[in-house]
Amino acid sequence: MSITDIVKKIRKEEVITPGDLANYRLRLAAEYSFLSEQLREILKKKPEIWIEIRQREEVNSDKIADRIWETTKLGKDEMSLRLELKSIDKLMSSINSRLRTYENESRNNY
Repeated sequence: MSITDIVKKIRKEEVITPGDLANYRLRLAAEYSFLSEQLREILKKKPEIWIEIRQREEVNSDKIADRIWETTKLGKDEMSLRLELKSIDKLMSSINSRLRTYENESRNNY
């Protein structure tokens, strides 16, 4: 099941069992880890490329060097990965909230 499928199920406000939610959370945690590794590899390369941009382009401003970095493939990938990680984090948080609600309901705390 893809992240998009999980989002669709949650957005439909279907009744989702705690077991399914736990499986979604596991899937999302694995995806988060995978994407974090990809981001780590980009961030390992970024300093060298960034310095090269500063020297090659004769850029005197860090801000301009950042903008040039953001136009590179790795720069775009970095932004995309950061946004995707943020999205997964929010999704996992909402799943955790739903699981806590189910737990409290099972104890008649509501």
